[in-house]
Amino acid sequence: MCGELLILGKSVIRHTQVKGPFLQPQLPYRSLNEVVQKASAQFFRHAFDDITWCFAIQRMLACISPASRRIQIHNVLNATDVPEDVFVTIVFHEMLHLEIPPGRTPNGKLNIHPPEFWEAERLRSPNYDASWEWLRMNVPLRSRPRLQCTDVVPGVTRLTPQQRAWAREQFGVALPRVIRSDEPSSRRISIETWRIVIAARNHPKLQP
Repeated sequence: MCGELLILGKSVIRHTQVKGPFLQPQLPYRSLNEVVQKASAQFFRHAFDDITWCFAIQRMLACISPASRRIQIHNVLNATDVPEDVFVTIVFHEMLHLEIPPGRTPNGKLNIHPPEFWEAERLRSPNYDASWEWLRMNVPLRSRPRLQCTDVVPGVTRLTPQQRAWAREQFGVALPRVIRSDEPSSRRISIETWRIVIAARNHPKLQP
């Protein structure tokens, strides 16, 4: 069960039953222990040294649970090619939610990002612009303006045995059966290989 989540960009208070594996706190690709500790020390005077973290299979790019004091980051970023600055930007944002709690708008609605939140992030967040430029260039993102949150788009590309055999015969390339845009492995596919994928899927004699 997930309780209150403060999403990167907005809060959503909901209770969701999660089926199957969800949290992935110990994976071999990246450890954020040092990032979390450095962010707490450098930007919050060690106020959040007790924060835990995990990669998660979820819709949002990142979120934090104030109750459990755990930051959850989408598993698409669980890879060695993600710059550390990107993680610092995300972790800083989530920790800032704990420093500057939600407020209320004049009409009584919950405002997870009061003006002082955005001002603090603008003044104190390290490498904010560069981090978001990397994210937009390397991760399929979609904004939900009404909730002001950022999601990872779960696109799926499937290749038939005939399409994969054609790519192997024509180019000597072994293509996977399924490519998911919300998994780290998709970023390891070169532009040239993507062109072969597109050619195989568009070949008139290889249509499923």
